[in-house]
Amino acid sequence: MRAGIRQKEVLEGKPHGHGTIRKDIPIAHGFRKFFTSQLVEADLKTELRWLLEGHNLKGNDSNYVKVSEKRLQEDYKKAIDKLTIDPANRLQRTVEILKIEKSRIDMLEAKIQKLEKKHGKIR
Repeated sequence: MRAGIRQKEVLEGKPHGHGTIRKDIPIAHGFRKFFTSQLVEADLKTELRWLLEGHNLKGNDSNYVKVSEKRLQEDYKKAIDKLTIDPANRLQRTVEILKIEKSRIDMLEAKIQKLEKKHGKIR
């Protein structure tokens, strides 16, 4: 493939261009299939998924369904964790969740300390 993703495997003794081994799923199709599967896993609506895949909407949908780029971007963000290999985005999300949980725990501890001061320590 010209993109350099996969080299053709040439069978020995065959003229150039003849006797190459083809894969069951072409590389570009494999990428598209993976992308679509991950959008489905992220629960994107079918129409939004089609638009992100570069398809036109079917039937009258193209006349009635108008989706802003911002909406497409927000829905795409739902699938980023599933589409990327780099764990940085998933780790960042985990850090944000843990910060929120820690602040809730700190708030609860402060309330407990106030109650203990007011009513005395409970054993």
